[in-house]
This record gives sequence, C-alpha cells and structure tokens, in this order.
Amino acid sequence: MRRASLLNAWFALALLGCGGSRLPAYAQGEGSLKTDAELADGDFILYRKLTRDDFKGTAPVGAAAGHADRIGAQTYAIIKHEPGIQISGEQRDGTFRCKVYNVRFRAWMDRSKSWWNPKPGGSPESYVLEHEQIHFALVELEGRKVNREAQKIMGRTFEGSSMEEIQADVQEELNEIVADGLEQVKERNLDFDNDTSGVYEPKKQKEWLATVESELAEGG
Repeated sequence: MRRASLLNAWFALALLGCGGSRLPAYAQGEGSLKTDAELADGDFILYRKLTRDDFKGTAPVGAAAGHADRIGAQTYAIIKHEPGIQISGEQRDGTFRCKVYNVRFRAWMDRSKSWWNPKPGGSPESYVLEHEQIHFALVELEGRKVNREAQKIMGRTFEGSSMEEIQADVQEELNEIVADGLEQVKERNLDFDNDTSGVYEPKKQKEWLATVESELAEGG
C-alpha cells in the first residue's frame, strides 16, 4: 500500500463593489490560481452573512490598488480544497492502481485582504454590503459546483507506472476543474456587476439577491 499527499489546487478572486464609472477595467473582478505560500497568512471565513467588520484589509489589491477613491469595497474570496487529499493504492505487475481520498473544496473569504472604503461614497452602506454579500454568494455557489466535480475523481481508479505519475495526473485534473470554476465565477460576477456596479440599482440587486439565496437554499 502506497500513499501520497497532493499538491494544491485553488484560486482566489478579488471582487469589487459599487465603484467607478460603468465597469472600467480596474473595477472588474480579477482571479488567478494561487499557491499555499500566497494564501498562508489569510484570515479566512466560510460563507455566511457579512458585516462591515469583516473587511479588514488596509487597501484594495490588484488593478484596483490605484483607484481606491473610485471603489466602495472589495471582497477577496477563494475556492480551495481542505487539507488532507491523499492518493492510496498498490502496485501489481509493475502498474500502480490508486484511488483518491478526502477531496473537498470550499469557498472562503479572506478578511485580511477584503477592503472597505472608509470614505462615504455615492451608494448607501447597506447597498454596498449587500453587493459584497452577493459576490460572496456567487463564489460559494461556484465552490459547491467545483466540489461536486472534484468529488467525482474519488470514484475512479487511476493507473500509472509510478505514484508520481498518478499524482501528476490527478493534480492535472484537479487544476482543470478549478480553472474552469474560476472562469465560470468570473463570468457570473461580471454579469452581476454589469447590472449593479457603478450605478445605484437597488431593484436589480434585490433580484440578484433573491436568485442567489434561492440557489443556495436548493443546494447550489
């Protein structure tokens, strides 16, 4: 019996709220695959109702860093797997046959990188907070999809000439799932921002809130 731990497969997304003119480049959500080291010092919370105090960052990050005066808030959300993913199996006739265990992805907010503009803006604070809540909900919904796709890997048997080869194959598949999730969540957040960011659209935002709350209640 052989066992090996997997590398990391997760992404981070910086999502902006209610700032700037109609979605200039700096006001669009940014996302990329991340490493352990890049997220080591985060202050993470799982999905829940946000408060103003959850935004502990000292400045916006990414392309928005130079436009703090045009932004109401920024939510730094990530989808990442929980620790403990393992590959276990055995070798027979020169071939390793293994299964993957303990695959579970979750959505988190990094409060240390999530920022709130201390200067009053053009939208009420309640609107901005609701806006960031919806961003976080969209990441939570995508996190559930990523988790469902990733868990399918646990039902399969992987074969290879070495544990290292199998580990590389599993890692590649996990990376593909996470990368696809990143593109999907960026696209949906952009749709949301096109409706509600840079303008004051409480009716449209409430419609989005009702939609995500319904999806969350249905299990995403």
